[in-house]
Amino acid sequence: MRKIRKSLRFQFVWNLIRFLRMKEFYAMSGDSFWDNVRQTRSPRASAPFWFQRLLMFLLRLDFEVCSSDEYSFPFYCLTPPQWDRKRTVLYLHGGGNVNEATKTHWFFLIRTAVRAKARIVMPQYPLAPEYSCADALEMIREVYEKILETTSSDHVFLMGDSAGGGLTLSSAMLFRDLGLPGPRCLVMISPALEFGVSDSEFQPEIPNIEKLDPMLSFGSFSTILEKWRGPFSPGDWHAEPLFGDLEGLPPMTIFIGTSDILSLGARAFLKKVSKLNEEKEKRSREGLKNEQAPKRLILLEYREFPEMFHCWPLIPLPESREARNEIWEIIQSDREEPGKRQKMEESFF
Repeated sequence: MRKIRKSLRFQFVWNLIRFLRMKEFYAMSGDSFWDNVRQTRSPRASAPFWFQRLLMFLLRLDFEVCSSDEYSFPFYCLTPPQWDRKRTVLYLHGGGNVNEATKTHWFFLIRTAVRAKARIVMPQYPLAPEYSCADALEMIREVYEKILETTSSDHVFLMGDSAGGGLTLSSAMLFRDLGLPGPRCLVMISPALEFGVSDSEFQPEIPNIEKLDPMLSFGSFSTILEKWRGPFSPGDWHAEPLFGDLEGLPPMTIFIGTSDILSLGARAFLKKVSKLNEEKEKRSREGLKNEQAPKRLILLEYREFPEMFHCWPLIPLPESREARNEIWEIIQSDREEPGKRQKMEESFF
């Protein structure tokens, strides 16, 4: 397959990722991995840097640090002056379930707040090895319920990248199981939907994708999962949402690059959704003969970009412009009248 010509900026970022040896970090396992995690964590945690606070001030963005009732971790609110007091993005940052938000996250969120004219709420959720997915999901639930006190769920967008992309899906499953109204939609950027590659169809691709990915490695996955799953058994959806029940979830969009090891899990998720929808369509056709109500399809827009690396939409590159614009357009769709989401869903079957 012919390679796509890359911009100079893309080539610089790709080589910078290699130079910073991010892949070596994620190739570690056992105690050496956790020692490295503790050494690299910032004492500032997920708070923005001073120059990002200055940028917020210059752009007239209101920045607020809020406290959790149940946890000692804060959550951050970023509000543009043009906010209509409705459209809200609950953003779950990536970091392998072990690291806090970075400068890259904040620059992307600042740009998103301005471009989409939306309030951004980002919790600094608990991380492994000190905490598990149970703690993270509980805090996310608490923050989501706080948002719902003043904002209709039809105006809330649940979004995340990498590990936060996986948490986006598992959080939506939790909200559904608790009987909470679901967000308008889910946006998952390079999501970590499982810790490994469970689908035998994609396992032969592991050696090749491991070489292609400049950032991630499967080496640390089992070490992280051992701590992250906490009280849950292996293969439980709280830690690995690929294995969860997809019924009753909001519309979903996934952005993934083919030079990302997590693309194998994303393809497995697409395969699962496609299979479930095929079964639903078959049962619906049979149900129509028996005058039974047709089953609602699982709505997934899967966007795979050739040769893009992990979480590339967060970085302002010519190659990320298309994905970034699509993300902002999804959030701006909240300008539509409430209830239009249900009409859109019904049009799919």
